[in-house]
Amino acid sequence: MRVSRNTLNHINCQTTTIVYENEYYKIEIDKAKNYLVIKPIGFWRSPELVPYYLNHIADAIRIELNPKFAVILDTSDMLTHPKEVQEKIHLEGLKLIIKFKPLVWVKVLPENDIIAIMQSGYLARILGTSKDVKAFSTMEEAERI
Repeated sequence: MRVSRNTLNHINCQTTTIVYENEYYKIEIDKAKNYLVIKPIGFWRSPELVPYYLNHIADAIRIELNPKFAVILDTSDMLTHPKEVQEKIHLEGLKLIIKFKPLVWVKVLPENDIIAIMQSGYLARILGTSKDVKAFSTMEEAERI
């Protein structure tokens, strides 16, 4: 189910709650397990396509999660984004999350997407979080953290 762009939505599915969903990303939380799932979807040609992305991440953390939460970044449905999107959206999003001091970082990357793996590693190295990140090839593996 897709809801209109940038609409706050609470749809329960299993133990997670979707707090924001649109054609470009989905943000879910699991209050019981205290984790945040960020799932970019498709190709973002420019930062203007996702004007509320950073606000939605901050709201989900601030309103829904307790300290020492886990972050799962699921890039399994994301296409590689241009450098401008990497720097203005993804890098800024990671910096924002770091301010909230998450306990664990997890990323889900398709095993055969070499560019996504390199892009993710590049951003983690810039932020100095590469040694703290655990990588999995499926969401099922990541949820076992």
